[in-house]
Amino acid sequence: MPVVEPYPISEPLSTAGRINMNYQIVPFTYIERSTGVRAVLKGERMIVLPNTAAGSYKGVNSTSAALDSTHNYHVPINLDQTLRGFDDWFKGTTTGTPDIFRSATQICDLYLYPMYDASPVTPVTSLTAGPIYDSANVNITAFWAAHQLTGDNSLERPYTNIYPRLTTKSNSYTVHYCVETLKKAAGSTPTTWDETKDVVTGQYRGSTLIERYVDPNDTTLPDFAATTNYNTALDAWYKFRVVSSKQFAP
Repeated sequence: MPVVEPYPISEPLSTAGRINMNYQIVPFTYIERSTGVRAVLKGERMIVLPNTAAGSYKGVNSTSAALDSTHNYHVPINLDQTLRGFDDWFKGTTTGTPDIFRSATQICDLYLYPMYDASPVTPVTSLTAGPIYDSANVNITAFWAAHQLTGDNSLERPYTNIYPRLTTKSNSYTVHYCVETLKKAAGSTPTTWDETKDVVTGQYRGSTLIERYVDPNDTTLPDFAATTNYNTALDAWYKFRVVSSKQFAP
């Protein structure tokens, strides 16, 4: 039987499959495009332990059905409240000037807001309360002060899971275009289009998927781990290739 080596699921320096944190479209800031980031946050859960549960929370285990059905300390993330932190970052409310995310590690600069009810609840879907976002982080700071039983490892765990799924520099772009060939009327001004005389002779509508990549076998690619020139950026070694093209029906 022939032996076939498995192909690499992802190439070096590839961001395929990751969600871009910079979901705001400039200058069309009125368009909401946060679906991807919401999908990343949707699957995460946060451990929230109130100070009042000091004497009982360790009694919740797989053999205590009664306790399991009345206590829920493993709660989802409140997407709307958490994404308000993203929006304030783009507007400059938190940084003083409108900005973008420059590294996926900056997710750690934002609070994750739990969807949490102070009273014990049974189904996760009934968790509708929780701290309300404010740009000064007053409410979330007070919330965690009342839930100090939650250890640092539990607070950091969601960030550990979220970080590898995010990026700030996408490498794949779909470009939509409509191209026309024009014919100017004889004797007309070449810099001015006249609808009554000039003619559109052809049109092509379609889309092209373009990928930005770095060739690891490029002999001119420096060893960034050994270089002492810290101003050297990888951007100069990126190349572009057309992955696929599609023509739209007229």
